[in-house]
Amino acid sequence: MTFADTLLSDSLAIALPILLAALGGLFTEAAGTLNVALEGLIVAGAFSFAAAAEATGSIGIGIAAALACSAAFAILAAAAADRLSANPFVAALAVNLLVAGAVGIASEHVFGTKGVVPLADLLSPRVDLGAFSRIPLLGPLLFRQRGISYLVAGACAAAAASYSSTPFGLRVRALGMREGSLRIAGVDPRTVRYWAFAASGAACALAGVALARSVGAWVPNIASGRGWIALVVVYLGRKRPAGLALASLAFGFLFALSNAAQAVLSVPPELILVLPYVVTAAAALLEGTGGARGSRG
Repeated sequence: MTFADTLLSDSLAIALPILLAALGGLFTEAAGTLNVALEGLIVAGAFSFAAAAEATGSIGIGIAAALACSAAFAILAAAAADRLSANPFVAALAVNLLVAGAVGIASEHVFGTKGVVPLADLLSPRVDLGAFSRIPLLGPLLFRQRGISYLVAGACAAAAASYSSTPFGLRVRALGMREGSLRIAGVDPRTVRYWAFAASGAACALAGVALARSVGAWVPNIASGRGWIALVVVYLGRKRPAGLALASLAFGFLFALSNAAQAVLSVPPELILVLPYVVTAAAALLEGTGGARGSRG
């Protein structure tokens, strides 16, 4: 593949897990409380997938374990805010810390190390659709991705459709705008909020699975800030699925560009790899400044 082919293909592969996590966050944002535990939920999903799939030899069981684990942690954050009257942001941050500690202990117990664990059998193979794969630019972008990327793309489409076009999505949005309307319709707002958090956990779980399967290993801190980037994407995308997709693709391109630039630029690689995070911080600051000005106006 040419440099352009590789850059575009990698951009999409990197963007998809970010987009899926952001869509999960969108459900909770629309419900009235953004779940800031996305980073920890991605890590929890990746680890539980790697541990369960390696133990059973079944990718399906690994995915089911990831969904259950991340959804449970997300519901824990929601329950702490609901049942214990904890600040929802503090509760979600606590979940991030809890996941970091629990995964370290569990990794030592399951894999015998807290470091990187190669799991070659979990590596998702790259799909090759023959002549379609050789179409310039479009072929590598759409027809030579790893199999897990197609699963994540389908999950993104399903999440976007669920948010925009289903009774559940309507109830989630109604919860954030007019909670009383749900009660009038005979719907329990608390139940909708829990399901919104569970959806964010499930989305992050699949994002974690995608990261683990793209490298064929369990890597500590495998999310590498993608959960925090997903939070920024929710606002950069103006809380709309299409906007989230564009923002995620932009960050995917930045990550792919920083990876590719290491081979052609004679500067310390750390300076190149930090580029996406610098842009994330700048975008968050600009978005926050714009929001503050809007509220004063």
